[in-house]
Amino acid sequence: MNDTCTINSLRPETTTRKAYDGTSVTFSLLRACGWGPFLNVGYFRLLDWILNPMALDIAQDRLARRSINLMELEEGFTVADIGVGRGRSSFFIAMANPTVDVTGVDYLHDNVTAAQFLHDNTKNLVYRQGEAEALPFESESLDRIHCLEAAFHFDREKFLSECYRTLRPGGRAVIVDFMWNDPSQRRFMDTKDGVIVSETWKFEDFWAREEYLAEAANLGFKVRANHDWSRPVTAAIQHRFRFMTWAGNIKLLRRIACRVNPPFRQFSDEDWKVLKREAAAQDVLRKVSSYIALVLEKPEEAGSVRVKPDGSAPVGRSLDGATSHGKLRRA
Repeated sequence: MNDTCTINSLRPETTTRKAYDGTSVTFSLLRACGWGPFLNVGYFRLLDWILNPMALDIAQDRLARRSINLMELEEGFTVADIGVGRGRSSFFIAMANPTVDVTGVDYLHDNVTAAQFLHDNTKNLVYRQGEAEALPFESESLDRIHCLEAAFHFDREKFLSECYRTLRPGGRAVIVDFMWNDPSQRRFMDTKDGVIVSETWKFEDFWAREEYLAEAANLGFKVRANHDWSRPVTAAIQHRFRFMTWAGNIKLLRRIACRVNPPFRQFSDEDWKVLKREAAAQDVLRKVSSYIALVLEKPEEAGSVRVKPDGSAPVGRSLDGATSHGKLRRA
């Protein structure tokens, strides 16, 4: 694959941490709007603008649920959740599927410690520090791998290879990531806007969707689903970001915003100017990239059919209580 698309296991831990520790004024603004405990950009609906346009946590919860449901979990499955941040997605998976064993993995020791503090004593859930490029699991030991909005920090070629190695035949990897619309859009990273965005979120490059699909096919994966969630995810959050930074640079509107949401008072005039520049840069990125959910399946070996201990066919269960019998629910 493209040699420019590498963020490898040698990345300094402090570099990745700075994307999510409040060092960035953009992260601080999102946090002031309720961003968290999930570390994703959220899945928005039109009604959100009416009910509460800044309720980012509700949209984040919705995105996690949609991503997790793509796994179609079954009784007795072993699941690895990769790049879990503070561990909320792993906790969701474990609580909604008490017969599934879940391991949340994150590169940052601080994240693992926070996840253990927040979600410890969940009987079917553990957290481990580890690297996506060298997953801490035996070969063919996992039924599902879930990675929501973290792979753009990884060496994706190594990560996909590790997914294939650790999945059992018939296993599935759900990877939700930012992707270039086509490889030529990579030139964005050499622009002033590209520098601003990469400095904010501490990444070097994306892959294009066609690069993801080509590498998956090269490894032997079958593509079960390929969803474009750009409109309800990156476009929706960007509209809110642009609105907030526009209002923050108008004193009267800023005073009103601070009354409605007091945490906005922490931002100075200079902060709002920086935020406006960063919003403009991220809007350019949005136009040349997409937000994609891939469902990749490792083919079954001949005669390898997974059944429950009683001999019956497994039945999947989604976070909203729905069941499935092997058919992929479309997003």
